[in-house]
Amino acid sequence: MRAIELSQPELARWLPWADPMPTAEAEEAFLRDRMGAFDADEDWGYFLLEPDAGELLGGAGLHPKTRGIVEIGYWVRSDRTGRVTPQRGQVPSRPPPSITSLRSSG
Repeated sequence: MRAIELSQPELARWLPWADPMPTAEAEEAFLRDRMGAFDADEDWGYFLLEPDAGELLGGAGLHPKTRGIVEIGYWVRSDRTGRVTPQRGQVPSRPPPSITSLRSSG
């Protein structure tokens, strides 16, 4: 919850679940819902963690929009913006089963 508290004003502009600041109970319910969507192969969310400390830095996800098209969404804690860089070679340990390839539309 600390990462959300630190970033709530910025998150609330873009993510409905962050406005108002979620309670611990609301956050637990949201996580259960997202885990269910992942297990049902409907929507795929991931945590972004600090490799050494395991501290939550943000989240990322693949969100279906229309058949065969997903939106890639992410957020990074406000106090880490501009300082977080993805580690080369890191991939999700549990990729979505129905996604077999990704390509850029640009």
